[in-house]
Amino acid sequence: MLLGVLFLTFLGNRPLFVPDEGRYAEIAREMMVSGNYAIPHLNGIVYFEKPPLFYWLGASAFRIAGVHIGSIRLINALFGLLGCLLTYAVATTLYDRKTGLIAACILGTSLLYFVMAHMVSLDLPVTFFIMATLYASLIGIETKSNSKRRLFIYLAAIAGALAVLTKGLIGILFPLMIVGLWILLNTKRRRPITVIKNLYLPTALLLFLLIAMPWHVISQLHYPQFFSFYFIEQHFLRYTDRTIGHDEPIWFFIPYLMIGFLPWIIYLPQTIKLHIRALYQKNATAENPSFSLFFLVWLIFIFLFFSFSKSKLIPYILPLFPALAILEARLLVRFNIKKIFIAFCCTAILLLALLAYAPKLDTRTILPLATILKSALQPQDEVITYNQYYQDLPFYLERCVSILNWKNELSFGMQLEDTSSWMINDQAFEKRWDSAQQVYVIMGLGELEAFKKHHTNQSIRILGTTRANALITNH
Repeated sequence: MLLGVLFLTFLGNRPLFVPDEGRYAEIAREMMVSGNYAIPHLNGIVYFEKPPLFYWLGASAFRIAGVHIGSIRLINALFGLLGCLLTYAVATTLYDRKTGLIAACILGTSLLYFVMAHMVSLDLPVTFFIMATLYASLIGIETKSNSKRRLFIYLAAIAGALAVLTKGLIGILFPLMIVGLWILLNTKRRRPITVIKNLYLPTALLLFLLIAMPWHVISQLHYPQFFSFYFIEQHFLRYTDRTIGHDEPIWFFIPYLMIGFLPWIIYLPQTIKLHIRALYQKNATAENPSFSLFFLVWLIFIFLFFSFSKSKLIPYILPLFPALAILEARLLVRFNIKKIFIAFCCTAILLLALLAYAPKLDTRTILPLATILKSALQPQDEVITYNQYYQDLPFYLERCVSILNWKNELSFGMQLEDTSSWMINDQAFEKRWDSAQQVYVIMGLGELEAFKKHHTNQSIRILGTTRANALITNH
């Protein structure tokens, strides 16, 4: 119940964070409006940077609860809550109920996990499906019952396929590599070949492909350029080429792991020491060395994988948090449960207070101008974004917009469709601004000053401003 309050409070109290929240919310809205659930679109053109599962969920949420911010944010809030409940269930099964409770509390109140559960993003859903795949794989391998093992391996295959449909190949790469490394390193208990033979891999693979493949095949059949763009550029080159993604130094994730796992990061050194010691102790200990090894491999592999990537963003390391939560719970289980509960409650209150204050920290939102514009906008009027694309604007207006001198994420879609009517240059803009048609333009405040100097003989009506942007019209 406390976790439910933590995740389901203040979902709609702040504007969409740009660019990611605006982009993903708008893709889901356009999917709902168009009825085209096969091919995602952004501002009316094909968008293939990410697979469609989150957009399907978003479009469904809009149909059920209406098009507003709370609807789309509810998806990740539920994934965040389910991730904590799943972690509780698995830790309880592997260890005991106290460990499960502590692990769920640690995960739910770690700063990065909490923040991403209140964001419109793909990182929390893919984290949930990856953790589900790994949890099911571990339980399936450890169980002695053939029927239960088959069930959990099939559940792992389903969750892995859903992870791929959420954020691409990491959804299956991580589970395969983590489980594979664990099996190879866990030779003290059983031979790797014996474990692999009992995993029902042919039927599990078939089940995985039946879920994961159809969308990829449909996309390739409709757009022959899909394979090259989606797999080569958005997966392999984004990982290996620093000019495509967000290049950062190899140590980039160290400070963000320390911040993102607050306040529980203070116990990390003791936690690592506890579980490494369990691996090398010959006598029976409270820690199962096989489980310790599994969660350590999970933690280290994902951290190193993204550390060597040429594209780094803070939420990328989120999938290692469930493993870290369970590892640390095994340390804190030795503590007084009342003290842990007090720490959990204090952290939860601080996080909710931060969430309530968050709207005052957002200086980039276009929502105030979009509210003014929507009240005046007529169907025949044109809206132009000036030298940039405010990705939350179409969502607030519930319509696509024209864009001046900007491409970026829309570049691939522009190669496939004719965008000349709304992807315009300076010459086309001047003609529309000087026409009899009502034109609304949103631009940065610095650009507004330059615009005034260039159009000294024309009346420019300023309808509103924020700390960063302005809304103007030509009539």
